[in-house]
Amino acid sequence: MIFASSSSMMRWRPADAGVKALFPSGSMRMAPGADSRKYCLPGSVNATGNHLCIFIGGSVFRISIQKEHAAFSAWFFSNLGRRRPQGSRAGRIYHPKTQTLMKRQLYRFAAAACIFSIVRCGTPERGGIPYPRPLPDSTALAFLPGIVSGDSLDFNAAFSPDGRTFYFCRSEKGRWRMLQSSYDGERWEMPVTASFADTAYSQADPCFGPDGALYYISNRPRDAADTLPDYDIWFVRPLAGGKWSAPENLHAVNSDSTEYYVSFAPNGNIYFASNRPGGYGSFDIYCSRPRNGQYALPENLGGAVNSAAMEHDPFPTADETLLLFTSVDRPGGYGSGDIYYAKKENGQRWATAQNAGPKINTPSYEYCSYLTPDGLYYFFSSNFDVRWISTKHLPGGR
Repeated sequence: MIFASSSSMMRWRPADAGVKALFPSGSMRMAPGADSRKYCLPGSVNATGNHLCIFIGGSVFRISIQKEHAAFSAWFFSNLGRRRPQGSRAGRIYHPKTQTLMKRQLYRFAAAACIFSIVRCGTPERGGIPYPRPLPDSTALAFLPGIVSGDSLDFNAAFSPDGRTFYFCRSEKGRWRMLQSSYDGERWEMPVTASFADTAYSQADPCFGPDGALYYISNRPRDAADTLPDYDIWFVRPLAGGKWSAPENLHAVNSDSTEYYVSFAPNGNIYFASNRPGGYGSFDIYCSRPRNGQYALPENLGGAVNSAAMEHDPFPTADETLLLFTSVDRPGGYGSGDIYYAKKENGQRWATAQNAGPKINTPSYEYCSYLTPDGLYYFFSSNFDVRWISTKHLPGGR
């Protein structure tokens, strides 16, 4: 990065009126976690008295139903998956209740399931990450308002490998503070300072490498003799019990200049920005490749990506055919800093970078590109918030 209700019952949303219309005699609500697990089995629908418990997308809903429907519901769901009576016609299930009632209930359950998947106030599971609602599509949204995106300057995005912890940074009292928000099984918790962070220095730009280590930048000195006020790339390794190793400096990549914003391809190639001598502008984007267990000398990505101005905050796609990054004051941009992308031609060289367009860029400053590991969402920082948008709307053919 660089600059030039805790209640166990969820409240109704306006769209929930559609669910109420399906069940006019009662109500639909999310059941408290302990009670719901007691009466409802994951992945199933169970009749409990005059209520139905439906386990959908990681949450349990209790639906009040009419008394005359309860007996039918209990019979129907208890017979799901059973063999048909001998002599019955294929595709039919016989019961004293009329088939009209059966169809009516089935239609209601099917419609309710569709509505639940759209309007429920919960957290759907996507690719191992419990993304919060509402999910963005073609319009970028602030991520976790009031938790991640608040009244301060918030930036960066990185999910832990298990998808249950989100790391980001906040500017406070002249320093960059690294924070983490954890998912407790029902909701994302308020952020706390990352346990490995040293609050005497700035830490920012978290990124998990393919080795499972967490990489970031910091202005902490390399040792007692280091007096240069620059930023280096550091990393910590996860240990048992939720602890971390002592911070280590990535000596093979760092220089006596500043290194910003580290990101990785799955093969271990590391991308970052630096103002080291020999570049095209004030900051350029570099890549270093692992060789024989060590990182090789970083290579400048060249004039197709870098310019005479400033480029930083690179993030490659998994196959390294597309690179997203920030460029400052480049002609034809939307604001002072825009997201640009470069595509790799024939798997060899980068084509001339293009502006990512108005779905992402604004008259403000966009930076901190990040693609979720499952490829579903693109995160970036803008207007003091962490924002996200569906990767379906990324340029460059994603």
